[in-house]
Amino acid sequence: MKIHEIMTRDAHAVGLNESVGEAAQRMADRDLGFLPVVDGDRVVGILTDRDIVTRAVAPGRADQCYVRDIMTSPAETCGPDETVEATVRKMGDQQLRRMPVVDPDNKIAGVVSLADLARIGNATQTAAVFQKVVRQAGEHNQRAFHHTTFGN
Repeated sequence: MKIHEIMTRDAHAVGLNESVGEAAQRMADRDLGFLPVVDGDRVVGILTDRDIVTRAVAPGRADQCYVRDIMTSPAETCGPDETVEATVRKMGDQQLRRMPVVDPDNKIAGVVSLADLARIGNATQTAAVFQKVVRQAGEHNQRAFHHTTFGN
């Protein structure tokens, strides 16, 4: 099975030069915890609700920074013609719950998530990724997973 068969096609994105407040509002309006970051129409990073909290709100920078200041870059992506199995391995290895799907020109085509994997009914694959993504209590460290543009 290919990623284009299970991905969410209606992917919302945020611009590189948008304010953190605009991005947070878009996430709140659409009930999202993740947005691909685009420069024009090319994916250049990702932004999560956790990025906003830990890199902008907690340090008191939310009013003074833009998405480019706190995003995770580069974005780990997959292609629409990749197999579900290959993407599952990549998500597990990189400890990702969601991943932008990009075309050969690095333009956003959709998003694939653990929920998409669960919808296809392959509990074994979903569980394998989930076990790699979710670590034992006390071991979670946001900095261990993300390399940011400002060296967090």
